[in-house]
Amino acid sequence: MKDLDLTISGATKKIATWVYDVKFEDIPERIIYKAKTQIMNIIAAIFAGYQTNPGKVVLQTVSEWGGKQECTIIPTGKKTTLRSAVYANSSLSMTLDYDDYIYPVHTGHSSAIVSLALTEKLNLSGKDLLLAQIIATEVEGRTGASVIMGAQNGQMCSFVHIIGSACAASKLMGLDEEKIENAIGIGMFQPNYGLLAGFMGSDAKILTAAIPATTGIEAAGLAANGLTGTRNILEDNKGFCKYFSFAPLMSMYTGFGKTWLTDTICYKPYPGCAYIDTLVDCILMLSKEHDINPDMVHRINIYANILTYIMDRYSKPFIKGPESNPVTLNFSVPYNAAVALIDKELTPRQFMNERIKDRQIWDLASKVRLYLNLPMSLKILSMPPISTKAILKEAGILKILPLLGQHLDLNNIPETIKSFFRLKSYTNLKGPKWRRPKIQRGPFDLGKIDLSDYKMPIGAIVEIIMKDGSNLVKSEEKPLGSSGYSKEENRKMVEEKFKREVGNRLGKDSTRRAIEIISKIEESDSERIGELIKLLCS
Repeated sequence: MKDLDLTISGATKKIATWVYDVKFEDIPERIIYKAKTQIMNIIAAIFAGYQTNPGKVVLQTVSEWGGKQECTIIPTGKKTTLRSAVYANSSLSMTLDYDDYIYPVHTGHSSAIVSLALTEKLNLSGKDLLLAQIIATEVEGRTGASVIMGAQNGQMCSFVHIIGSACAASKLMGLDEEKIENAIGIGMFQPNYGLLAGFMGSDAKILTAAIPATTGIEAAGLAANGLTGTRNILEDNKGFCKYFSFAPLMSMYTGFGKTWLTDTICYKPYPGCAYIDTLVDCILMLSKEHDINPDMVHRINIYANILTYIMDRYSKPFIKGPESNPVTLNFSVPYNAAVALIDKELTPRQFMNERIKDRQIWDLASKVRLYLNLPMSLKILSMPPISTKAILKEAGILKILPLLGQHLDLNNIPETIKSFFRLKSYTNLKGPKWRRPKIQRGPFDLGKIDLSDYKMPIGAIVEIIMKDGSNLVKSEEKPLGSSGYSKEENRKMVEEKFKREVGNRLGKDSTRRAIEIISKIEESDSERIGELIKLLCS
């Protein structure tokens, strides 16, 4: 199959033109509402990360860098440079993997944090903040989706924080179209490429967004002062998309201002990878419905989608029992299932070193078995906002095979088939209906797709087998906090999270006031933004 000429997409210019033209008034109310919830959510994640040892190391290190007092580190209140504040706040927000995500990447570590820091430095308004944040989210989502058939995906697409931060900073700095293209070209000249060994097995994972986010800000500053970059860096035949994907999807760079990837945003109710959320939902619901004695559990069978399966498989080589790194445990199905069942919660407390060392958790974790569920894995094929067949048509069907072969464990296939047929004995565990997607003719156009009712199909089934032979079963298709719930339901969940993580430090009155300001932040001037930041550091 002949390779596509990516240059005809004009991807870099499309982004720059939209970033330059878009105004706050162009953004639908529901998108603004979800962006405000994202701010609240990411601040809660920052406060949770502040309690961890890796978070404290980053704060100590950043404090040694010095520099002008431009922006605030939350929640310490220390004034430092724009770069240092973004670096610290972004690192804290990622420490416990307690963030939010859209299809198909994580954006809040840069989109919300960079926009808030620059709004503070430049004395801008809440409308400016939200506009830049939404711009970053939309650009980051499309960039990640364009190279989804490649070696990096999900949170490891760290390069998206470069382009998102560059675009947010360019908008807030008032750059023209040409300079925005240059900012993208400068930043994406050296896109970050994270290594799985560091991501899964070390504290360094918390820097996944911090380093590229600061690069994006610097790129905008350099472009503002006249430095040039390759103005077609994404689509050039020696550019980003060709190097980061074996089948680039350039049609992902469409639909700006018509289709909003922010519609797909999901907020995490628990610390950890999104692929553990649904199985933890099931365990906590079973805990509420039944008086489960962990010592009387014979086995916990978890039937999950292929993404949960792959995540757990990647984390296994880095698990060291009671000496495991909390970063690694954010991705471990056995640990999260066991500790959630024992403690009847999954909060930052379960990832503190003293809790991790409890032998009871590891005894129960050894009884957890994870199986690949076929219907739920098929449902994942409907996760992209466009037809799976349309993706395959543009990319070339044969080109997706290396991606599948990289992840599938052929040794597990017999057990997968056995577990599927055994599950059919449960009348309430029918797999989700699978409809053949309609293929779109030619390259697809995001502008023709409505994502306002998008659902994130990350399903799981939990079966707890007790020593007396009784079985407790629960299944869920969408995780709490995901885009399958209404924006009001998700706001309520995030407010509860905010009160829990922020309230212990600020107290009820300051926490309530902070929620009030964020809820109406589009009405805030620079003084009100300053008041919010002071509240968060009180």
